[in-house]
Amino acid sequence: MNKFFTYISCCLLLLGVLPSTGKAQTFEVSGGTAGSHLNTLLYTFYSTPRSQRMATHYPASQIAAGGLTSGSSITSLELERFDATGLSYPAGTATVKLYLENRPASSADLGAGTVDWATSITNATLVFSGDVGAVLGSTAGWKNFGFGIGTGTASNFLYTGGALVVYAEYGHTAGVGSSGNYITMAYATAANGTPAPNGWTTNSTKASNSSTTTPPAGMGTSSANHPHIRFNYSGGAACTAPPAVGTATASLALACPLTTINLNVNGIAPGVGLTFKWQSASTLAGPYTDISTDNINSALPVTPSTTTFYRAVVTCSGQSTATTPVQVTINPGLSAGTYTINSAVATGGSNFQTFAAAIAAMNCGILGPVVFNVDAASGPYNEQLIIPQVLGSSATNTITFNGNGRTIQAVPVSATRAMVRLEGADYVTINNLNMVTQDATYGWGVHFTDLAENNRISNCTIDVSAVTSTTQSNSAGIVASASNTSVTSTGNVARNNIISGNTIIGGYQGIIMHGNSTDRATGNSITNNNIRDFYATGVELTYHTETVLSNNDISRPNRTSVTTFAGIELGSTCNGVIVNANRIHNTHNPGASQGGTAYGIYLNGSDADAGTENLLSNNLIYDFNSGTGTQYGIYNSSSNNCLIYHNTIVLDNGSSTSGTTRGFYQLTLASGIDFKNNLITVSRAGTGTKYAIYFGTLASTITSDFNNLHVSTAPTHFTGYYNATSQLTLADWQAASAGDANSLDLAPLFVNTATGNYKPITAGLNNKGVNVSITTDIVNAPRSSATPDLGAYEFDVAGCAVPPTTGTLSATPNGILCSGTPVAFSLSGNSIGTGQTYTLQSSLTTGTGFTDIGTPLDNPAFAFTVTATGYYRVAVTCSGNTEYSNEILITVPGLFPGGTYTINNNQPTAGNNFNSFAAATAAINCGIAGPVTFNVDAASG
Repeated sequence: MNKFFTYISCCLLLLGVLPSTGKAQTFEVSGGTAGSHLNTLLYTFYSTPRSQRMATHYPASQIAAGGLTSGSSITSLELERFDATGLSYPAGTATVKLYLENRPASSADLGAGTVDWATSITNATLVFSGDVGAVLGSTAGWKNFGFGIGTGTASNFLYTGGALVVYAEYGHTAGVGSSGNYITMAYATAANGTPAPNGWTTNSTKASNSSTTTPPAGMGTSSANHPHIRFNYSGGAACTAPPAVGTATASLALACPLTTINLNVNGIAPGVGLTFKWQSASTLAGPYTDISTDNINSALPVTPSTTTFYRAVVTCSGQSTATTPVQVTINPGLSAGTYTINSAVATGGSNFQTFAAAIAAMNCGILGPVVFNVDAASGPYNEQLIIPQVLGSSATNTITFNGNGRTIQAVPVSATRAMVRLEGADYVTINNLNMVTQDATYGWGVHFTDLAENNRISNCTIDVSAVTSTTQSNSAGIVASASNTSVTSTGNVARNNIISGNTIIGGYQGIIMHGNSTDRATGNSITNNNIRDFYATGVELTYHTETVLSNNDISRPNRTSVTTFAGIELGSTCNGVIVNANRIHNTHNPGASQGGTAYGIYLNGSDADAGTENLLSNNLIYDFNSGTGTQYGIYNSSSNNCLIYHNTIVLDNGSSTSGTTRGFYQLTLASGIDFKNNLITVSRAGTGTKYAIYFGTLASTITSDFNNLHVSTAPTHFTGYYNATSQLTLADWQAASAGDANSLDLAPLFVNTATGNYKPITAGLNNKGVNVSITTDIVNAPRSSATPDLGAYEFDVAGCAVPPTTGTLSATPNGILCSGTPVAFSLSGNSIGTGQTYTLQSSLTTGTGFTDIGTPLDNPAFAFTVTATGYYRVAVTCSGNTEYSNEILITVPGLFPGGTYTINNNQPTAGNNFNSFAAATAAINCGIAGPVTFNVDAASG
């Protein structure tokens, strides 16, 4: 029997009847009973939109254990659906591209760190590009992705031995299911993955996903987990000689210069021994030149710069045939020159009817610098712009849009919030363009993403004030973020961009720009912008290096719907950032809620490195006009290595009714803080403690000196806070902190606070600083290198004039005061000048007998505690010439005599009678000399 079977088998083999090793076979990777939207080539999370790029590596040892051999032709992949929810994707809402790549047998995994997608798929073959929903259906089980589906896909993939990598680019625009009830796919871990040994490492799988339709550029999350997958293949059959005449294919028939195009062959049966050599020619007839060597893989990536014909020479057993060629047409880039954008004229010649048409003209790059001038009578343009990286753009070949004050406007939606998205764009200038969002929920002005570099946004008006939503990510004037829907998504998104001369109105924040911890946003410049009427924050920077934020005007004068105010916030790990000469003011208008906290400059965990400290200089913080709530001029929370020089902070709202107030506030451990040449004055009214300077963490390393630290004499006003104790006077502060030895406590006078000119005119503050290498002031005036002035302004006070003008003396409080009452005396309307002094004097009689109280001062502000009735005046002296101010009488009554008195509202207050209880209590307000009895008349009331 066995002999007979052997004989028949041999005969059948000779006749070619016995099945060969080319029969359909399957190599399956599985294990375990887990399912998820993660660890799988399809990111089937229920929220929308979602996208993902993923790669899984299968080492040669595992493939050999599974029986897949070199020369096998893989014709499809299967993935196992895990869930039994019955859910399905609507047609066209979920798509995936699948790629396969051969790697050497020595390849162990995908390597450590983030893997770039574009680089990774250079040598991979696209085998499927289509609808996920049509494959997954609504039931659990294995789902087949047949090769050759979709434009540019190969119908088979020749495995050449060694390792295999599967790549997947997935996205969906319609989420399916809900939390705990959505589509999941089966996967295996390193511990249970089969066949064994699986050889999986923590870098065998790479993936990154996004909550947008734009998948990440890199794959950064590493894992040993693999999806359940089947490779269906035919293996081992010898090739047919001579090969059939196949057809060359290209993934793109029309492309831009240097675009990666995948060449492949259709119409040739796979087989062992088959090789492919690719050739190119400039014409269909040739001659053809070899561009590759003989290779068992039919796929080849090319990057043509001109229109080219390609064919493959297919060889089996020494016999060769050439495929039918395929033509790849290359579009040239846009020529250098000046063009117009005019909505009233059709696209043609040098005109484009829309911005989108102009951008589309650069799809294949530019051949030199290009300028688009928007017609001054055109528009408005109802469109949102996405400007990608343009081939050929450079510091020489720039792209300029001159808006001429015209308007682009749109109604943004969640997925497309920005009026202008610079998506990897470089060397683009947008000048003098109005950008207006028209939706109440969403609106971004400009969005930098995908490493947009060397761009300029200048002299534009960005108006997102139509947004009434108070969700942070819904609105902003300018954004740098890795997400199209979140303003706080970190990433390598923006470098060396200039934002200058713009007016930015509305939004949750005016400008918010994020880098990330490994790729900080570097070298950006934000200067001379007017940023106003935002909901919460003027400018927020996180993960920035060497960014310059200067000469911006940041205020909230008209916004009625408000929350916590932050003029400028430096978030995590900013390094070498310069915050200079910014004006931060008008936090609350009269119609807004008067509560909430207001920060001028907020350092929020923004640790810099020693040697590349962050610098806050020449900033002017004033008109913090909330009626209640806490106010901070500069707030440092756990931010190391910051130089704080020459800032002016004036917190003086006289109409406030309550609220804690702090000029400079440091909380949580910080080191490397240098605080010098600052001018702080705090005279805010209302209840709540007020401090010029507040050190909340004793262990912090802070050097403070050469500052002016002034607070009013009103109750609860303190110079500083140190060692958990309020320090009333500058002397108290100096003794407690052992700092500020060269600091002053002078009430500064300014040129014109009504117009925002806070240049001091107080001679005593002139030339009182120390050189800290700040060479100019807030208005770019040069600073003295030897004796710079305190605060944001460098100033000089001219010599005093003879005779001096005394102005008008006032006292707060005044009139009838009790003994021991502190009184603040000050002059207004007086002349000023170097050398002029002011001396407070008192006398028991008017016009004569005045004596000096204390020594002459160079600032007309005095604090004196009255103990007796007297007249007060100020002697103003210049060059030996003295003039005297008006006199003020302050009456200090004696103690109320002991005795018996009446209260009768039918009689006037006189003698021993008081007309009211209020009159009686007022009479004893300053104390009593003995026992006092008030008898209320029995017939009164």
